[in-house]
Amino acid sequence: MTQSNTARPTLEGCAPIELDEAIQHASAIVAEVGDEFRYGDDEGIDLLNPSGGECMYVRDERPSCMVARILHRHGVPLNVLSTYEEVTAKYMSAAWPSPTSSPEWKSRLNQLPILATPDAAGFLELIQYAQDSREEWRAALNSAVEIVQGTSTTRQEGN
Repeated sequence: MTQSNTARPTLEGCAPIELDEAIQHASAIVAEVGDEFRYGDDEGIDLLNPSGGECMYVRDERPSCMVARILHRHGVPLNVLSTYEEVTAKYMSAAWPSPTSSPEWKSRLNQLPILATPDAAGFLELIQYAQDSREEWRAALNSAVEIVQGTSTTRQEGN
């Protein structure tokens, strides 16, 4: 990892993913797994059940959730993705401020490499929230794209 002009390092040889590429990878992943796929279906995980499992970026030495699958396709190694466990996708960009309530948390976050541009991190955060709510991946993708590209009917009408 190398230091950028921010306090956070960048991943050497792997520029932060851009929004368009994140959407392309997400679309390809949904095409592979099917429109009705839900996070955990292939791993026996039910995030809505307290004893049903937990969301992880890396499980059994492979990318687990859609965010991890997108970033792994982009070139982010699994060992780097695993450093993000317990950290939401929005913090994959330097644009999101570190939480100030815990010096330990801020210190940990400042050591994680920047994996996404601010727009891409926002998109990944939307995907992550939808998948963790057990939305089908096609619906999660469509919803996230509508929000980040401002194409939803309510956004166009200004509601």
